[in-house]
Amino acid sequence: MSVQCPVLILKLVSIGCRFTCKHGNCRIDGTHDRYCSHFLGEATILSMIPHILKCASIALVFSCVYVCAGQTASDSTAPGKKIDVFGSGAIEAGEIEDGHYGGNVNAEIQHLWIGHVYADLGVKARLNEHFSALVSLESRIWYNTSPLDAVRDNSTFGDPMQNFDITITNAEGILSFGKRDVAELTIGIGRFEYKYNPQSQDLGEYMFRTGCYPAYIETNFDLPLARLNGLLLSFKLFDFLRLDLIMNTMSDIEPYYNWNGTFIADATVGKVFDVGAGVQCDDLIPVDQKNDMQTSVHDYSTNGYLTAPGDTGYYTFQGTKLMFRFMFDPKRFFDVPLFGENDGQLYFETAILGLENYPRSNAIDTNNLCNSYGYDKIFQKMPVMFGVNVPTFRQLDVLSVEGEWFGSRYPDSYKPYLDGLSSTPSSLGANETSYDYTHDDWKWAIYGKKTICGGLSFIGLVGRDHLRTETYIKLYQDYEEALIRNSAWYWMLKVKYSF
Repeated sequence: MSVQCPVLILKLVSIGCRFTCKHGNCRIDGTHDRYCSHFLGEATILSMIPHILKCASIALVFSCVYVCAGQTASDSTAPGKKIDVFGSGAIEAGEIEDGHYGGNVNAEIQHLWIGHVYADLGVKARLNEHFSALVSLESRIWYNTSPLDAVRDNSTFGDPMQNFDITITNAEGILSFGKRDVAELTIGIGRFEYKYNPQSQDLGEYMFRTGCYPAYIETNFDLPLARLNGLLLSFKLFDFLRLDLIMNTMSDIEPYYNWNGTFIADATVGKVFDVGAGVQCDDLIPVDQKNDMQTSVHDYSTNGYLTAPGDTGYYTFQGTKLMFRFMFDPKRFFDVPLFGENDGQLYFETAILGLENYPRSNAIDTNNLCNSYGYDKIFQKMPVMFGVNVPTFRQLDVLSVEGEWFGSRYPDSYKPYLDGLSSTPSSLGANETSYDYTHDDWKWAIYGKKTICGGLSFIGLVGRDHLRTETYIKLYQDYEEALIRNSAWYWMLKVKYSF
C-alpha cells in the first residue's frame, strides 16, 4: 500500500466535512449563504460540532484500517493468514425523464437530474483456518431530488443540496468448517451483504426488498442485493446445493429491531439449470411492541376490519413470504466459444408477499374506507420477474433485459411502516386516482456493464423500476416510487474503478 493512502483518506474525509445545515446553505468549510434563515453566528458553529465529530470518527476508522493493514501485511504470508485490502471509487449520473412526486405536494417530474459519488474501502482478514473477518465502509455524496414544484413554498429548498453519508456495508465475523470444494458450513454474524439471485441485475430479489402489509418493492441502481444485520448459517455441498438460514433484524425500514427468519435453498445442475426457493417469516419476533400492529394499535378507524360474522380484526405487519426462482442456460448444450459466461441465460423469479388473507376494511361497516381492496387476492400480492441476458459475444460483461408484473391496487409506498401507526395502504395523493395503479403494474429495465483494464467498469441502465426520489428533509420525502405512469422512465450511467 502506498504512503499516499493516508493523504487520500484525509481528502475523502475533507469532502465529507462539507456538510450542509438543515436548510442546505450553511457549510462547515466557512462559506455561508446570507439569505439562509438558519444563520445564527456562533450558534451555527455549535450546531456543526456533531458533524465535526462524525468526520473525526470517519478519519479514525479509515486510519485504523490503513494502519492495521500495514502492520499485518508482513504476517499475511504466514500459514493460514491472509490480509486483503479492497475498495472502489465511482461517479454516477442520470435523469428522470418522466416521473411523479407524491410527497406533501403532488407534482410531475420532467428531466430531473440525479447524481452520486461513491468511495468504498474495506479489509478482509483470514486469521486462521476457520475464522475470518470482513469490514468495509461506503461513503456517498448525493443531492436531493425533490422537484421544484414541490418546494415552491420555501425557496431555500429550491436548489440541489449536497449531502454526505457513511454506511457500514460489512462488519462480519465468519466461522467456516469443512472443505470449500466438497462440503462447507459457514456461520456469519454481524452486518453482511446478501444476494440469492445471481442473474438479477435490477428487478427481483423479493425476499429482502419487499414488505407484506401493505406490499412495497424497492430497487436501487447497480445494487441488486440486501444489506442485513444478523446471523447467516450457510451449508454448501460441492457446486450442487446451498442451504441458507438467516435471522436478521430490521435496520433500514420500520418496524426497527423486529426480527425476520428466512430459509433459502438453491440447487444447480451442470450449470444448465439453477433452481431456488425460500420462505420468510416477516416481522417474526416483534421486539418493539409500539410497532407491532397485532398487539398495540387497536384503532378500528385506521387499522381495523370486520369479518363476515361481524368480528373485529386488525391488520399487522407480520406476514409469510414465499419465493421461487429458476434459471436456464441453453448455451451449455453447445460448444460455442464466442459466447460469454452470462450470454443467453433465461431467468425468472416470483414471490407471494403475505400468505395470510385480510378482507377489505369496509366489509360490513361502509364508513371505514382505510383499506378498500383488502389483502385477499393472491395475484395482487405476487410480483413476477423475468429476464434474459442478451448474447454480446464477450463484448460486454452482461447485457440484461428484465421485466416485471405486479398487480397491486395500492401505491407502492412504505410510508405506513415509517409512520408506525397502521398496516393499511398509503392514501392516494391529491392528483392521483385508483386508475393510476393499474398503470404501474408493468416494470422493465435494460442493464449493461463492461469492464476493462482489470478494474475500470462502465455501467448503464434505462428503465422503469421502483426508483424513489431522495431528500434528507423529511417534510419533502416521497416514500412512493416515482415511476407510476406508462410514460415514466429514467436512465443512469456509472464509471467505477475497483481494486
